[in-house]
Amino acid sequence: RMTTKVPLVLIGRSVEAGLVPADDNVISLGLLSHGTVLDAWRRCAVGVVPSITRETFGLVALEAMAAGVPVIASRVGGLPDVVTDGETGLLVAPGDAGELSAALDRLIEDVALRERLGKGGALRAEKFTVATVVPRVEAAYARALAGRKAALAA
Repeated sequence: RMTTKVPLVLIGRSVEAGLVPADDNVISLGLLSHGTVLDAWRRCAVGVVPSITRETFGLVALEAMAAGVPVIASRVGGLPDVVTDGETGLLVAPGDAGELSAALDRLIEDVALRERLGKGGALRAEKFTVATVVPRVEAAYARALAGRKAALAA
């Protein structure tokens, strides 16, 4: 178990709603601009996306991964589609504070693991760039249109 307290920086709506633990190592910033959040990711040791409800897509996790930050995310909704357990980050059960705490301790204590997962996350994030995704979407539309034209011609 970690004995050194590292700062926990919270950004987002839960901060605005007052859902923040009272502790001297917790820094609550509230809602910030998207650019400021992206800059914050570049300065983090670990990104945490502890969703308890189904995320349709793990954009927050993906932004952290693109910055080379290993992510701890809940095993819920679309997050496991973005975060690969043991390769780009760690997945934990939603709402399980003990498992989340253990994953945080593990990444904070193991620099080599943090670096490996951060590099893996950055590589995984490249698969979700506009330059990568848009041609695949356009190709899917082209196939659908070709199929429709073929069906109408028959």
